[in-house]
Amino acid sequence: MPLPQGGPEGESERVSSFQVSQTLWTIGRYLDFCEEYNLTDDTGAADSLEAYGDFIIDHLMKEISSYLNTYHPGEFTQNELNAYSGHYAVVDSIWFTADFETYLEINNWALLVADTLTYIYKYSGKQKYLDAAQKLYLTGTLDQVWLGDPPVYIASKDLVNSCNFGLVYMNETNQTTTNDCETNEYPSAPVLTSPSGIILHMTPELIWDEDTKATWYQVYISHTSDNSKYVQWYEIEDNDSTAPDVSCSEGKCSVTLGSALKNGEYEWWVRGWNNCGNGDWSNGMSVTVQREDTPPSKVTQSTPSGTTQDLTPTCTWVEDPLSTWYKFWVGYPNGDKVFAQWYEAFEICTDGVCSVTIDMALENDNFEWYIKSWNDYGKIWSDGMSFTVTE
Repeated sequence: MPLPQGGPEGESERVSSFQVSQTLWTIGRYLDFCEEYNLTDDTGAADSLEAYGDFIIDHLMKEISSYLNTYHPGEFTQNELNAYSGHYAVVDSIWFTADFETYLEINNWALLVADTLTYIYKYSGKQKYLDAAQKLYLTGTLDQVWLGDPPVYIASKDLVNSCNFGLVYMNETNQTTTNDCETNEYPSAPVLTSPSGIILHMTPELIWDEDTKATWYQVYISHTSDNSKYVQWYEIEDNDSTAPDVSCSEGKCSVTLGSALKNGEYEWWVRGWNNCGNGDWSNGMSVTVQREDTPPSKVTQSTPSGTTQDLTPTCTWVEDPLSTWYKFWVGYPNGDKVFAQWYEAFEICTDGVCSVTIDMALENDNFEWYIKSWNDYGKIWSDGMSFTVTE
């Protein structure tokens, strides 16, 4: 279907694709009304929907990663691009100027367009519209914070869109898969094998127990500090899709990440998919990426601070996964040392917390204590923490 021609001049020639989709969605509701009450569609609404469906597919839908690489080269990390691999969104506006390129709406407005295309599928019977709807539904349901919208705007927009849109697609696909799923089971939640703990490579191999019912797997990796994400679908190898393959043999499945993770702590999950739909997510598994040449980080101390009556207090701090040794130091505010000792991290750290009990009785006085983190590639002192002993 060609771009619209002969429209108004200037800014007025812009038509919001969201508003157009709302109009088409309303036409779909009208056709539902006609169906429910056995009324005839004597306005030709279904034929109009199909024509607009072709327009959406031909001119509005864009594959997100390819679009961003073309129009925003170098602005996004590979992990951000990978999160949208195989996902589609629609451009913000329809213009009557054929060569005008508008920006892409990468948010859950895609749920509205997915519903619109689902209505077109429902009243035309053509599978291509439901296939297109699925690509937009995947984008609309992806957990995302994107493109610098103010947080309040993101929260309110996402809430309203999620409550109102996506339901038509969900209802239609549930109906179309019911018969298949009487004989085919949903995939089970995978059991993750590795990696966990500290790893030294940036593109790890992820391994989990195979579920023979799954034809696809989705991998989801989240950085625990900055919430950056790696999200990717993988298809069982030797299929015709252009998606990356997952290799499964002898009861195990594995993928090697296509882009490097930065240093830090992550949690990762996997779920399977088949024609019935998504299976349950696995339990999460924690992993810390630590390059071999990475120095330790400054630790955060917990206790003691303030006043204590304990003459041999236990000092605790948050473990730094990059540190292999810690030096514990306690002394007076003028800098005179009272007690100092080196400890290997594995001896004093459990479940993310490190602790040392001062191996001598302190007098009633004011004290400060510090922790030096150390590994083969660097060292760094913590900030000081003060406490007062008053027996």
